[in-house]
Amino acid sequence: MDDSVGTAGTAHVPGLAALADDASKARIDRRSFLRRAAALGVSAPAAAAILAACGSSTPSSGASGGGSPSSSVKPAAPGGKKGGTLTFGPFADGEDYDPATNNFDFPNPPFPSIFEGMTAYVPGQPAGSPAQNLLAEAVEASPDGRQYHFTLKQGVEFHGGYGEMTAADVKYSWERNAGLIPLYPGAPKSQTSYYAGDFAGLQEVKVTGKYTCTAVFKQPFVPFETITLPWTTSGYIFPQAAVLKYGSLWGHHPIGTGPYEVVSYTPQSKMVLRKFPNYSGANEKLGAKNWYDEIVINMVPLNALPKGVALTVGLQSGQVDFTYNLGALDVNRLRGNSGFRTYEPLAPFDYYFIAIDVQNPKLKDVRVRQAIRLALNIPEIITANKLPLSTRQDSLINKQIGVGYWAGAPTYTQDVKQAKSLLAAAGVTSLDLQLANPLLAETPGEPSSAMQVIKANLAQAGINVTIIETPPTSYVSKAGFGGLAYSYYGGAPDPYYQFEWFTCSQIGVWNYASWCNPTYSSDENKIASTSATAQRDAIAIEMQKLMDQDCSYVWLSSAINFAASNSKTQAIFDRNGNPLLHYFYST
Repeated sequence: MDDSVGTAGTAHVPGLAALADDASKARIDRRSFLRRAAALGVSAPAAAAILAACGSSTPSSGASGGGSPSSSVKPAAPGGKKGGTLTFGPFADGEDYDPATNNFDFPNPPFPSIFEGMTAYVPGQPAGSPAQNLLAEAVEASPDGRQYHFTLKQGVEFHGGYGEMTAADVKYSWERNAGLIPLYPGAPKSQTSYYAGDFAGLQEVKVTGKYTCTAVFKQPFVPFETITLPWTTSGYIFPQAAVLKYGSLWGHHPIGTGPYEVVSYTPQSKMVLRKFPNYSGANEKLGAKNWYDEIVINMVPLNALPKGVALTVGLQSGQVDFTYNLGALDVNRLRGNSGFRTYEPLAPFDYYFIAIDVQNPKLKDVRVRQAIRLALNIPEIITANKLPLSTRQDSLINKQIGVGYWAGAPTYTQDVKQAKSLLAAAGVTSLDLQLANPLLAETPGEPSSAMQVIKANLAQAGINVTIIETPPTSYVSKAGFGGLAYSYYGGAPDPYYQFEWFTCSQIGVWNYASWCNPTYSSDENKIASTSATAQRDAIAIEMQKLMDQDCSYVWLSSAINFAASNSKTQAIFDRNGNPLLHYFYST
């Protein structure tokens, strides 16, 4: 790919105009645009230039989440009879519920209530607990890690009268989501799965019987077992016949095997789910309640989700039973009111950090970057972001992920005297830097307050910081153009996903520090193909040591997904704080 190609060189790329239109109208987020543009053969700099020309302010895909649920009201026992309606909202509608092309690719509602995969993580289990079988009766990996053999549960029905799930449906779903076959008959080549990376190296899915099949990879790909099967939307199974019927509109007519089927959907307004009468009951063995007869989701446009008090208006007026994506202040306002339950599930896969652009001439000397790190008072930054200090994170991989945690990561404390000494040693007598958040409007918490604290901290060491509320696209896309970036990323339950955004190939896309370490990038491939936990731990720790040594990033904290329900509703969350509607129940 020629990275020198500008926007003029992309004028005739098939499908790019429609993609740019989606970005300009905020129907897709920045990460989705850049990933899809790359699939069309457009370089990262050219794609970023197109975004700038569109004036895109698309929202982040790296959505919020949390781990083990904690609540100001202890989880209550189920009460009364099953049935009734659960109303949830407001929900930012991505207008696409195709497992291969939606804006999320993680268990964001309503996906896991409609669709199911071969395995799933059970909420409430300890960190690092393996996934449990859901649609699979048995899963067996080959000794070389290149094949996964599946035996399916029998009698599992699809919604809408599409019949019983068989191995042929697994083959179609995965090969489609892996980008090996067209999204639908007649789909242009420019329209392909956004999440082929979840199946890296997949050659084919061999059907070996009505209820047996084998996924065959070119080389071992461990995240298939830890992320793709139990976590991503791309691992879900659906009927080929439904895709053939709806074609490009399949994303508006999702058909799965889950406990709830879609009975109506009005984009940006409402989706109604109804309990599927022929449900197999597979998730009940994993603790799901499937309590309600109907789930109503009140929707708003993707880029129009209200904030602050406006988010809780529906809950307080009784129009909805549950809402999430709240802030700490919203939860504090409702806490103690007997009419509501508040929740603060941890989001250990999601993280806040500061990226230091190592290719900026002012920041090339590692001593300058070390001075910045020592000038920061990280507890003050976390507090300004309205998070507890217990969320502090000293390295990229959180302990809750279970693999790759660096227990010996250094905890840096503010040392202004040493910071000034490092600047002097580097020959720096004055330093002016810019600080920005490339996705400020879509960053949860209190990003503006956190950046003000960062500015004040650095001023103590004689570093003058100018905060840019709306940075140009080049702040990210052009290596060396940026300075400091206060950032928030969403993650997944495997270190592979966390690491992939900081490789050399991500410079100009998601690697805000413009940092390139060939050893790190090579290790990222190794951790994907290595299955032994001890070896994966060692690789992950070495990668984090490289990041720490080069001082290209300053890690701040993990996240919390603040949420609330009425007192009659008990919400349940997955290990990254995503609400699992089919686990909810009445008290």
